[in-house]
Amino acid sequence: MTMGGTSRNQPAPTSTNNRGRGRISTGLSLALGFLAVEWSVHLINAVVFGGGLSNYGIRPLDVDGLWGIITAPLLHGSLEHLMSNSLPGALFCFLIGLSGRRVWWEVTLITTVVAGLGTWILGGAGTSHIGASGLVYGWLAYLV
Repeated sequence: MTMGGTSRNQPAPTSTNNRGRGRISTGLSLALGFLAVEWSVHLINAVVFGGGLSNYGIRPLDVDGLWGIITAPLLHGSLEHLMSNSLPGALFCFLIGLSGRRVWWEVTLITTVVAGLGTWILGGAGTSHIGASGLVYGWLAYLV
């Protein structure tokens, strides 16, 4: 209560705005970070390794291919493949990022492991799977 006998139950006008800006900033930084990592890895793979990093995809039913669960979402077979994952990936990163970095990391980790294990178990023997599509569709499933 103030001296005049009236109560002031109004929150500070900037607290909500700052939280909203913080969430948007987090979403944008995660989306831009996703794009920077994906495109950098693709360019390094193409220019420095001549596409050789693509051998680090998920190789179904091969124990050595389990490492691909971590590396496969970073690798793409072509520029078209990378471009098709970039826009939806950045959008979904942004939307999940609005809930905070911790939520984004949890969703990303769970999605990567579930999609990767699914590919490792169900993929064709003797094949190698690369790309962020499993991750991107996992983010979409979380958002839905």
